[in-house]
Amino acid sequence: FLFIIQCFISLAQKPDAILGNWMSENKDKIVHIYKANDLYYGKVVWVKDSSAGKGAGRLDIKNPNASLNNRKIIGINYLLSFAYVSDRNVWKDGTIYNYETGNSYSAKIHLSETGDLELTGYYGILWFLGRTQIWTRTNK
Repeated sequence: FLFIIQCFISLAQKPDAILGNWMSENKDKIVHIYKANDLYYGKVVWVKDSSAGKGAGRLDIKNPNASLNNRKIIGINYLLSFAYVSDRNVWKDGTIYNYETGNSYSAKIHLSETGDLELTGYYGILWFLGRTQIWTRTNK
């Protein structure tokens, strides 16, 4: 009986399990996930070619808010306001801001059994039409 309970406890994720640096599926950005006021956010800390200086100066030119078009992509929040739901082992009700298109999407996060981050973005409540990316943890 105790063994069975221990198995269920070990399968349950901890809310802070997503904290740290994550490499996007297409390896073009690293996002640092952090916690603020019991919500989870992800800040862009690296973009492809940024080590050569090209990416470090990239600007948020497609942002629909024209006053933000001159801000650098490094340092912006890519993931916003995710809340952890313990009974479902999911971080949900968050938003993805895609600086490449200037669009924002509703989103949820789940950790796979292998420890990869599954990030699903969708329009409004149409989660079944969403797209999921698999991100990997990185020490970079």
